[in-house]
Amino acid sequence: MISPKINYLSIILLFSLFSCAEKEVKEVKSTTENVDEKVISLDNSQNSLDWKGTYNGILPCADCAGIETKVTLNNDLTFNIESKYLGKSNEVLSQSGTFTWNAIGSHISLDIKENPVKFFVGENQLTQLDLNGELVVGELAGEYVLKKSEANIIDIKWRLVELYEKPVEAGKGLDVSPHVTFESATLKLRGNSGCNNITGKFELSGSGNIKSNNIFATMNSCADSDTENLFQRALRNMQSYEIIGNELILTEPEWPKAAVLVME
Repeated sequence: MISPKINYLSIILLFSLFSCAEKEVKEVKSTTENVDEKVISLDNSQNSLDWKGTYNGILPCADCAGIETKVTLNNDLTFNIESKYLGKSNEVLSQSGTFTWNAIGSHISLDIKENPVKFFVGENQLTQLDLNGELVVGELAGEYVLKKSEANIIDIKWRLVELYEKPVEAGKGLDVSPHVTFESATLKLRGNSGCNNITGKFELSGSGNIKSNNIFATMNSCADSDTENLFQRALRNMQSYEIIGNELILTEPEWPKAAVLVME
C-alpha cells in the first residue's frame, strides 16, 4: 500500500511541473508577439518613401527599340500607365486601375488582368520585376528602372543656354540658337550646333543615363567654331541627364554641367 504522504508529495510535484510549463508557454508567446510587433513596425517603401508621383523611362522590348513608359501612382492606390513602342508605332497605349502592396510593403502590383505588372519601389524610382516577381539580374538589370520625374526628355526641342559653365547666346557668331531634339520614333537626336546640323543615335535608361553614338555634323564654316565644337563634344560624351524645372542638364565624366538646355 502506497503511503498517503508519498501521494501528497507526488501531487505537489506534478502541480509544480504543470505551473512551470504553463509559465514557459506564456513567456514564449509573449516573446513571439513582441517580435511580430517589431517586424510589423519596421520602415518600408510603403510607409517611409514619398512614392506618389510619375515615373518615366524606356524599358527593354523584344521586338522594338524600347518601350517608352510612364507610370503614375496616386495616393488612393490608383494608377495610370502609358506605353509607346519606339520605332514600331507612335500610338500611346494607356491603362488605369488600382494597385496593391505586398505584405512587407516593398513591391506593388498593378491590377492589369491580361498581364499583371509588378515593381519594386525604391527611392524616387520603380524597378520592374520579372514574371516570377523577382528583380532582373545581370547586364540588363539597370534597363528595367523608371525614374521619378515631372518631365520627360523625349520629343521636346531643347535650346542650349549654357555650355561648360559659360552662357550661350544666338547672334554672337552663331547663325541660329544651338538646339537638339531626342526623337522617340527613331531614337535619333537631331539639332543644330549654331551653324551646322547634327544627327546621331541615342540610348536612355530609366536611371537617368544617356549615351550617344554615330554623331555627325555638316561642315559649314561658322564664326563661333568653339561653341559648335564644344556642343558637339557635350552630345558625344554625355553620360547622364537631369531635369530641373524646364531645364535639361547633360553631364559628362569630367563635367557635372557640360550643357544646360531649356524647353522650347
